[in-house]
Amino acid sequence: MERTVRRGFVLVDGRHVHYRVCGSGPAVVMLHDSPRSSLLHARSLQHFSDEFTVFALDTPGYGHSDPLPSTPRPEIPDFADALAATLRALGLSGATVYAFHTSSKIAAACAVRHPDVIGHLLLDGISIPAQPSPDAFIERYMSPFVPDTTGAYIATQWTKIRDLHRYFPWFDIRPAARMPTSEPS
Repeated sequence: MERTVRRGFVLVDGRHVHYRVCGSGPAVVMLHDSPRSSLLHARSLQHFSDEFTVFALDTPGYGHSDPLPSTPRPEIPDFADALAATLRALGLSGATVYAFHTSSKIAAACAVRHPDVIGHLLLDGISIPAQPSPDAFIERYMSPFVPDTTGAYIATQWTKIRDLHRYFPWFDIRPAARMPTSEPS
C-alpha cells in the first residue's frame, strides 16, 4: 500500500485551504489544535491509510491555510462555517471527523450548524469553560507571528513553543501555572 502523504490546496470562499491526504477507503478528516497545523497528524495519516483516505486540514490562519477575514474578529461559528465549506469543496460531506483540542469546538459547532457535513464526530480534549475567556486572555494566547529582519522572532517563537508544553496558559510562567509534566529530554 502506498503511504505517501500528498499535499494540496482547495479554494474556498476566496481563501486557499491547505490539506494533507494519504490512503484509500472511507474518508476520515483530522483537525489540529491551535496554534499548530496539519503536520501534527502526519504519522496518523500514514498509520490509518491502509483502511481510510485520511485528510488533515490546516485550519484558517494556521499552517499554510489563508486566514479568515479579520473584521469582525472571527469566532468559533465562523471557523465552523469555514470547515463546512472546506469539507463540501473537497467532496467530503458525511465524513468522519476527528478533532483535537481547539478544533473540537470548531467541529462540534460545524456539526450543529451543518448536520449534513459531518457523519461521525470524535472530539479529543474539548474544553468547555464555565465562562467565556476574557478578550485580554484570547489576545495574549493567540499572539501574532511577526517575522523581523533581525531574526529575534525565532527566539520568541522557540520560547512560546517551549512554554506551550510547560505552562497553562503558556504566557503565565508563574510556578502555580506550571503543568505537571517532565522537562523535555
